[in-house]
Amino acid sequence: MATVDQGAEAFSNAQNLWWLRIRTRIMMERYDDAQYILNQAISKFYNSARFTAEQAYLYFHADKIDLGERTMENYIRAHPDDREYRQYMAYNLIELSNYCYRYDTAAEMQLIIAQADYSKCLELVRLANQIFQDDFTRQSFEDVQCYGELRSDKESVMITKIYTTISIMAAVIGIFLFSDGSSFAMIPFLVSGIFFVFRYIVKKKSNLPVWQINRDYYRGYKETGEGWLYALATSPFDLVISWLRGQ
Repeated sequence: MATVDQGAEAFSNAQNLWWLRIRTRIMMERYDDAQYILNQAISKFYNSARFTAEQAYLYFHADKIDLGERTMENYIRAHPDDREYRQYMAYNLIELSNYCYRYDTAAEMQLIIAQADYSKCLELVRLANQIFQDDFTRQSFEDVQCYGELRSDKESVMITKIYTTISIMAAVIGIFLFSDGSSFAMIPFLVSGIFFVFRYIVKKKSNLPVWQINRDYYRGYKETGEGWLYALATSPFDLVISWLRGQ
């Protein structure tokens, strides 16, 4: 940081160095220092969209969300044609949304794993697209929306396929027994019906947003929050798996 400060003093008109001085302190949460230098930059580089946008960024980063939004909205209201400011601010908001991700070393990718993080990230990127749109902001919004899509995890998909197979096979056996006039025909029909209902429960209860599937993967266990009904539906599968692991 001292090197950047020295560089800014040596090249006093280098906006990039001034911006880097401010942004470094914001990242280190040294907000008072950052504000002091930002005030100097705003005075020195009068009407600079970059440093004006940095003021709102500082508020957002310091978790002063309302103040950040008011600062941004007031400037846009007073300068509706300042497209450069809109772009800087939109990119700042998307950069802030990156704090909602966690890096998974095994998958080597960034993941959203919490409802609060997803909601905050979506709101920031949506706000960015409201004030400025280009390919980058639109793609960022689409990327975040994917985390809200409902999907089933691999285990639930496997369970529903197994239950579907069992239900169909039991129904076929029941039909053959019924055609032969067997008094046991109702047993496979009953089994078929039970596994059909279980399949429906598992499919419905395990249809989760992507961020929740990521959360379960990240912490190593699944949480459906559906209580005894889901546990009952998955109990045949769990019993078989437990038996196989015991062999």
